[in-house]
Amino acid sequence: MWPDAPDTREARRSMLWRSAVTVGLLGLVMIAGSPGITFQAALTVFIFLGVGLPHGALDHVIAERDLGLHPIALYSGYLAVALLIFIAWCLVPWLTIGMFLLLSAWHFGEGDVRGLDLRRGTGAILVASRGILLIGALLFAWPDLAESYWGTAAADLGGVGRSWWIFGGLVGQHVLAILVCVKNSWNLRSRLVTDALILGTWMWMAEPLLAFALYFGLWHSFDHMLLLRGALTDQDQRMRWTTLISRTLPNTLASALGMVVFTIAALAILGETTVFTASLGGLAAVATPHVLLVEWWRRTRVAEGSGPTSEPAVS
Repeated sequence: MWPDAPDTREARRSMLWRSAVTVGLLGLVMIAGSPGITFQAALTVFIFLGVGLPHGALDHVIAERDLGLHPIALYSGYLAVALLIFIAWCLVPWLTIGMFLLLSAWHFGEGDVRGLDLRRGTGAILVASRGILLIGALLFAWPDLAESYWGTAAADLGGVGRSWWIFGGLVGQHVLAILVCVKNSWNLRSRLVTDALILGTWMWMAEPLLAFALYFGLWHSFDHMLLLRGALTDQDQRMRWTTLISRTLPNTLASALGMVVFTIAALAILGETTVFTASLGGLAAVATPHVLLVEWWRRTRVAEGSGPTSEPAVS
């Protein structure tokens, strides 16, 4: 486990309360149906501003401390990568978005299995399995909505149909990966399996935007905020949440502005695209530099011997 990973008790508490919240919302969705797109979009914006963008807002601190990278150099690189991603998205949008989804799936998977004691050589399997569960559910749980969310390029997904066999395959492969890859006690594995079942069912039952917004907020971003809190606290006093949030605010606002600029530019350049797909292009431009930095940081920590000795692929 990373030395600056959240402590076991805090991580366990976060698993319990987010599972409880997800189960409650899952019940509401099953009884009343998913809320309208306006509510889902507003909730997504709130989550992105509350924990989504802030979880990468202190990348310059981590980069300077652990990678020796000056903030000016870091953000110059960030801007260059963002512009390259945006240009690529304008030229070949679906190839760029497809690559971004694959990169995100790996990034989410690594973040979700952080700190687990794995059998040697199985880290990549568990990370990929988690990514397959997440992205697979987003693409195939609601194929009839594919065109409205992703545009005409995804219209063919509508012919797949909403199949519970696909749901069983997505959840089943991840449960199997947990049982095979994780070395810890059966008690931990049973909790991880329960967590996977809850998450998988939520991703399948809620509409894509709502499903991803909750996952991105409660699982990925909140866990990363816990990691940041542990990495930036001193040895004598744990950093307060208010301090962490205040430190992330300037770059959060800058990232939000950047995403808005990229989205407006995409709408102007590609007039036929939807606001959702334009926003996805803006998100890809803003988020890809963060994902690349995190991957570099994880590999550096493992190479230095700070990561888990049993499996270098897991942060």
